[in-house]
Amino acid sequence: MFLNVVSNDEHDQLNEEFLAYTLWEPPTVLSIAKTATPDTYWNKVSSHESNGKPYFQTLCKLAKAMLILLHSNAAVERAFSNQNLIKTAQRSSLDSPMLNNLMHISMRKTTMKFQPTNKMRKKARHLIT
Repeated sequence: MFLNVVSNDEHDQLNEEFLAYTLWEPPTVLSIAKTATPDTYWNKVSSHESNGKPYFQTLCKLAKAMLILLHSNAAVERAFSNQNLIKTAQRSSLDSPMLNNLMHISMRKTTMKFQPTNKMRKKARHLIT
């Protein structure tokens, strides 16, 4: 799953960093871990240096990549449910762009203030007369 995050060459480095991390107990990072968000915590860990070089670089890269994973499929389920409400049997001929636009409007739950231009009004009058 994380093939592009950690290369084969970095596997040994990752293993070494993970083992060192499990034994590592810096007081400042541990105090931050109790109140910080995960991304702030891993940013602090990544700033730790050993011999003037960042030490947990590969481990932090993997941890940060894992933080972007969705923790549930609720958003996907919500989108499919919304699609089923929009594309009913009576509206089965909706094409993809129209369905996409309707879903976008429905998911955002915001309204726009539409003000037609004078050119649009003239064209509309011409169509109905």
